[in-house]
Amino acid sequence: RSYDVVLAGPPCQPWSRCNLKAKGFEDDRAAVFEHCCRIVQEAAAVNRNLRFMFETTEVAKHLKGQEEMQDAMLGMRFESLNAAELGAPQSRPRRIATNVAAVADIQRKEPLDPNVVLNALGSGVECRVTPCVVAAGANTHTPVKVWDLRGDASRPATLDELEALQGYPPGMSNAVQPYT
Repeated sequence: RSYDVVLAGPPCQPWSRCNLKAKGFEDDRAAVFEHCCRIVQEAAAVNRNLRFMFETTEVAKHLKGQEEMQDAMLGMRFESLNAAELGAPQSRPRRIATNVAAVADIQRKEPLDPNVVLNALGSGVECRVTPCVVAAGANTHTPVKVWDLRGDASRPATLDELEALQGYPPGMSNAVQPYT
């Protein structure tokens, strides 16, 4: 079977700098990374014009040697890119491997000011670029905090606020609140 496009983003917990117990390739979830590499390679062998983009997290400092292992497994070098460089109001450092465009050629933008939307929700943040919020939750790392303008106090961000910080309209996901 031939595919034209493959997008891959396996779980990042095995390598995440936010996971203090990250075990890299010794984590069972790393098998998904390996399967994604195999899928990209098999699809490319069938279709020479295949376009792909593979995204994963930056590797935790204590696992730095595994970056080269990831590169070798895919057969291509991953390059660093932060979502804030693309205009997102959050810092989300990632490693990208793609044959769609050179990562160095991707147009950079200033991050959006998250307070533009958060103030309308009655909250705000002190910094222009907030920590990663896509994986925010009690089980992954410290929840993102906002300043409640009505209560004049710091508190964990609501789901609507997390969506706003990611650049999405509040209410878009209709998911369950990630933490209380």
